[in-house]
Order: sequence, then structure tokens, then C-alpha cells
Amino acid sequence: MGNDSFLDLDSLFRRSYSKIVAAVLRVLGPNQLDLAEASAQESFLRAVDTWPTNGRPDEPLSWLIRVAHNYALNEVRKTNRHSLGTPDELVSSHSSASEIDDDLKLLFLCCHPALTQESQLALMLKIGCGFSVAEIARLFLVDENAVAQRLVRAKRLIRDSEIPFELPDSNRLPEHLETVMNGLYGLFNEGYGATSGDALLRRELCSEAIYLTEQLARMEIGASAQLSALLALFYFHVSRIESRVGNYGELLTLREQDRAVWRKQDIIKGMVFLREAMNSEALTRFHLEAGIAAAHAMAPSWEATDWKQIRQYYEWLEALHPTLVVRTNYVAATLFSEGHKTAQALAQKFDLMKTMKEYYLTPAILAEILISAGDKDKAEEMLLTSLKSVGNEVERTFLKKKIATIRAAATK
Repeated sequence: MGNDSFLDLDSLFRRSYSKIVAAVLRVLGPNQLDLAEASAQESFLRAVDTWPTNGRPDEPLSWLIRVAHNYALNEVRKTNRHSLGTPDELVSSHSSASEIDDDLKLLFLCCHPALTQESQLALMLKIGCGFSVAEIARLFLVDENAVAQRLVRAKRLIRDSEIPFELPDSNRLPEHLETVMNGLYGLFNEGYGATSGDALLRRELCSEAIYLTEQLARMEIGASAQLSALLALFYFHVSRIESRVGNYGELLTLREQDRAVWRKQDIIKGMVFLREAMNSEALTRFHLEAGIAAAHAMAPSWEATDWKQIRQYYEWLEALHPTLVVRTNYVAATLFSEGHKTAQALAQKFDLMKTMKEYYLTPAILAEILISAGDKDKAEEMLLTSLKSVGNEVERTFLKKKIATIRAAATK
């Protein structure tokens, strides 16, 4: 199996991991999360071992489910804990309808109210989306050991509480939705800007996030202004996904992107969902982020971008959701709308220098402010700080080029 085939298998892992886990949980029950995960992982290890010789099966997902079931069956027989059906019975019961139900059941299992919010998000991304512990840690700016401990505690609680593998009833569903949406937001963001690896984009993760969000929206209780805002945000972002990388896989900034290749049909979908989201007096973080994305999507050029409007959205967003990521982007919008002096004052207000090692784009934006102020030496220091915390090779290359440009200008 060549390198391309291994990349295909990695993509299949991302797309199918949750489906295999869910298919096994449907038989084992949610108190066997660890075994369901182990079974899914074993199925992919078997694929790596056998597909190069025997060839890829016509229905790879069914093959993987069958192998996972065999592994689980052998494990439970050792302790005589369960009586399972045959592998063929498990695969035959895995219809398109059950796949959709299982995907949603798994999401809501991960978001059970007995779990802390941090554990819910970690479990959703690990079990439901196939993220590694390191990827989750980078995504939420926390330590890997902390993520691992959250996962252990969450699985133990699910096991000990005997939480069922089913969709919540209509009375309990609303309280689960917000956490589910936060997890889908994290899933999409990882696809739109991978935290690690050699590629900037993981399109299948964006597609999975949109697919699951639309499935939620089709549920009667799932329809909400906030969910429409989230879908608007996704479609605005995905409309320009192809323009984010150049011919050689290099990162292209908004200023550099060819707006002619932005997908108009996705922008239209985004506007439709944003209009639906406005049919409510509620104003959530997803409304504001969708508004920011819409402002970018509708701008015919970088120069014509309404940065003052975007800055206003970020000001409201920071008041509603004051995270380091939001504050960093608020400062960036201020730089482009008001200039480096106002941006620098805002960065000082938020004390970004103290927290810049927690989010790699923070020192990168501080570097942009310093470049605008003419202090290229300090700007280089900021970019070197940013480089130390970047896990994605495409973004590392981008920062290295920016550092090289500053150094080249200094020698002239």
C-alpha cells in the first residue's frame, strides 16, 4: 500500500470511526465505551495489515464493522459478559437510517448532563469524531494529561450510571443541544484549520460537521435560531475553503485569496440560514460569528471589507464570549479598521502579552501590530514565539516565510 493509500485509510478512519464505535455500542451498550473504541481501532489495524495484500474491500465500512464486532465478541466471551449476535447480523442491521440515528445517539451520549461541559466536549471529539488526545488539547488550549483524565472520568461515569444509548426525549433534548453545537463547532474548526499534520484542511471533518448539524436541524426539537446561525457560519466558511491553499498547498491569507473561486452556492445557503437565525430575539455567539463570516463573504475584495462592522461584531462577541481566540481576532479587526495604535492599546487592555503562548495566533497578530508600527525586530520575536506553538506544517511554513521576509528587509 503506497503513501496515497495510507492517506486514504486515514481519511476513512476520520469518516468511519464514530460509525464503527456506534455500531458496536448498539449491541454492547454505552457502558462498554473503551471496548467499542478498542474494537474500532483494531479494525483499522487489521485493514493496514491485510488490505495491501488482499485489496480494499468493496464495502470498507461494513468490513470494518464486521472486524470490530469479531474483536468485541472475542473480548466479551473471555469474561462472559454479553451474548452478541453474529457479525453478519450486526452489519445487516447497519442501514442508512440506523447510521443517522446512531451518529446522533453517540453525540447525545457524549453530551449527557451528568458530565461536566469540558468532559462532554472532550468525549464528543474523541469518541464521536475520532480526534486524538493531542488534537483535543490543542483545539481547546489545555494540557494533554488534563484531556486524558477528563476522558477517563467521563467513561467511568457513563459506565457506572448505566446511561442508555438512545436519543433524549423531547423534554430533555433542548438542554443537550448547546453542548452538541459546541462540539460540532470544534469539529468543523479542526477541518477548516487542522491543528496538526502536513495539510491545512481536513474537508471530511467539515462535511461531517455540516451533515450532523443538518440532521439535528431536521429534528423538530432541534430547529432553533442558534442552530441556523451555526449552519450559516459553516456555509460561509466552507464557501472559501478551496481558496485557503495555493497550488503547492501553501496557506493563503484572506488578502491573498482568489475570491472568484469562492463558492457562491454556499454563500447563498449561508445567507438563507442567517436569515432564519434572525427570526428570533436571541443573540448568541454563533449569530455574531456568522455575521462576521457574512461580512467577509460579501466583500468583493480585501480593500472593500467592512472592517469597522467586523470590529463592532467582535466587540459584542467579546462581551458575550470573552475567550483568548475572540480577543485576538478583535485586536486584529481593530488593527485593520482603526490602525496599529488603537489595536496596541486594546491588546494591552486584554494583556495579550501574558497569554500569547496559549494561542499561536496571538503573537502573530501582535507581530502584525509591530510591523505596522515599524518595529520589525520585535515583530520577528513575536513570530518566533508563534512558531513554537504551531503544530500544523502548512502554518509553520507560512510563519517561516514571514520571518524570512522581515529578515530580508532588514538587510537592505
